[in-house]
Amino acid sequence: MYDAYPYLYMQLSKKAEYISAPDWFYNVEYAKEKDRGYDCLEDLFVPGFFEFEIKKGESVYLSLSLSEEATEKLKTDFAAEIKKRTPRTNFENCLINSANQFFVRKPTGTELIAGYPWFSKRLRNTLAALPGLTLQSNNKTDFKKTLDTITADLKAYYTEGQPLKFQDACFADSKLWYAFTLQHYLHFSSEEEVYKKYLPVLKLILNKFKTNSCPNIHMAENGLIHADSTGHPLTWMDTISNNMPVTKRPGYVVEVNALWYNAIAFAVNLSEKFGDTKFVSTWKPIEEQVKNSFIEVFTDENHKGLADFVYQNHKDFTIRPNQIIAASLEFSPLNIYQCNDLLEEVKQNLLTDKGLRTLPPNHLNYHGNCAGSASDKEQAYHQGTAWPWLSGHFAAAYLKIHGKGGLSFVRTMYAKFEEEMKLHGIGTISEMFDADPPHKGRGAISYAWSVAEILRIKFLADNLEKQ
Repeated sequence: MYDAYPYLYMQLSKKAEYISAPDWFYNVEYAKEKDRGYDCLEDLFVPGFFEFEIKKGESVYLSLSLSEEATEKLKTDFAAEIKKRTPRTNFENCLINSANQFFVRKPTGTELIAGYPWFSKRLRNTLAALPGLTLQSNNKTDFKKTLDTITADLKAYYTEGQPLKFQDACFADSKLWYAFTLQHYLHFSSEEEVYKKYLPVLKLILNKFKTNSCPNIHMAENGLIHADSTGHPLTWMDTISNNMPVTKRPGYVVEVNALWYNAIAFAVNLSEKFGDTKFVSTWKPIEEQVKNSFIEVFTDENHKGLADFVYQNHKDFTIRPNQIIAASLEFSPLNIYQCNDLLEEVKQNLLTDKGLRTLPPNHLNYHGNCAGSASDKEQAYHQGTAWPWLSGHFAAAYLKIHGKGGLSFVRTMYAKFEEEMKLHGIGTISEMFDADPPHKGRGAISYAWSVAEILRIKFLADNLEKQ
């Protein structure tokens, strides 16, 4: 129809007559796009229709493709495709089926789409979501291929100066999630493989932070990571309105430094096991320094939880969910009592049936609903709105503290997402939810990080119960 477009082949498994009946439907309105404040009208063209006889109970297969297909194979091709898919007969299978849809398998490597319908690949989302998308379904193949692809990209970036083709590559936390990914890959692999094949890249990441090679991000004298860029967000709370970050978090950021400590401690721990004394002698003192500095900078005897960020002489103790990362990771700078205190603060103020709120309801900037104009939603994304991916880290922290005694609570958390299978995105989990009940799904209808962390809740609970 348009010169720049390829041919579209429409074929049937049964002989049919094509009736050309071109027509236009003008100004078709897309309600969701209208709600989001975007262009919502489109003209749609109908070229015609197929006409054929069909018997009761007979199946006819339609193929739409950019290449011509063998029509006699359509039935067997359809059956083979169905066989590859996970039957959506229960909640867990729906999530596993959804998880599989985020993988893009190419001859050059396997990548992850951050969400549908409008996201592309993201570094943070790939590293943070990969474990949850694969562990519960025992999908080692996609875990390994995706990890290998991103490892090669990171290695080329650090050793050859190749660009990282991710829009969030220069954020303070993105690369630090690599350690989190490796820790979970150990469920499929050996410590020796991780040490030999992947730890060298983690060491490159750590050294670049140490030598202050990241723009606007550096390791301070106290060992912590300091990030500051006027007009540009450097964490996952990255919404911009009127060319400025909505949620300003300059300086020492709590989850960035929790990830930093976890990455160092993991690398040191594995290096000790394999006799890398040079690395250990350099980084073990830094690990201890970061642990002590983290306590000094982010804690206060007057607060149960952690400061969300610390900038100059200001400690911001706004109750936000980011602190849960410090309690959920394998290596935490906090003791068990500090973890429990912040867990209770988050539970009392932020926990909902659909994720953790990004602000407590009593905060002046709290937005209970992520709706309205584009500007309204920009103000709400990280100012109240609940995010499902944070539920996975809450569950991980809860089970670390309560052990098997926390299984019932965590399984209930998991079950409360089941109703979403028939709502915003059929058979999957939305990007975010309204902070106020009934917690309506918002944003992308299918979000990899959300699906991943809900599945990881199930994985963590099942594994603990087996012990």
